[in-house]
Amino acid sequence: PAVTYLWTKRFRNYTVFLSTSLFLYTVYIANSTQGYVILLSSTFISALIWTWYSKRKVFYLITVVFAFTLFAAVLGVLNKGPLSYYLFKVSVTSRGEFWRTAIAMVKSNPINGVGIDSFGDFSQLYKDEKTVNGINEFTDNSHNYFLEFASTGGILLAIIYGLLIALALFCFYKVQKRMANFDIGLISIFTFWVGLQLQSLISPGSIALIMWNFILIGFIVGIYFKETKDFESSIVLKKLTQNSFYVKPFAYFLMFISLII
Repeated sequence: PAVTYLWTKRFRNYTVFLSTSLFLYTVYIANSTQGYVILLSSTFISALIWTWYSKRKVFYLITVVFAFTLFAAVLGVLNKGPLSYYLFKVSVTSRGEFWRTAIAMVKSNPINGVGIDSFGDFSQLYKDEKTVNGINEFTDNSHNYFLEFASTGGILLAIIYGLLIALALFCFYKVQKRMANFDIGLISIFTFWVGLQLQSLISPGSIALIMWNFILIGFIVGIYFKETKDFESSIVLKKLTQNSFYVKPFAYFLMFISLII
């Protein structure tokens, strides 16, 4: 999104080059494998959408390359294949231990979890023998958003989060299908969001990342509901909005449920 924004300003050749260089240098000095993976994934996704509308034959070629690259990357993360030297880290084994501990928490506390932001307080209690005899690293997060929500807030919270992700994907698909062209602004936002989802599968959730995640979900869903003609012409919606007797109590009820959660 930053590069897309700078591309519309003066001296774009210089500012885009400078910003991109700084971003890549930050990833390099942080030794962040995730950074490179997300960069490549975002580039692939952008290329797939662009070639779908401009060069359909190239689209199929990129799809095949992307599929093989993804397969090789997954093997590399699991310490298998030619990319294992670059992608496998000891932290991958630690994450497996975190996930097993989180799953044990979910099994014992499926409804309420152990309490929001309380993973570290209970992690020692739910470690299995394999974890204790393994790396056995202490953590205060399961390093996976779905498992974190499920283990600390219950399965229902994880399901709600999953439904929000599915809703955002559905809304983007509908908006993109209606636009039927490559809109660099929308694509940059979407690839940014996809990058967050990839990161969320293997990393702890910081306040900043979670905030951006939900802002982007709201943006994508909002674009759909703002522009779709089906929504604007909905007879049911018009009847509901004309009769506040039904709308206001429902809105207050949802607000009440949100406060409880």
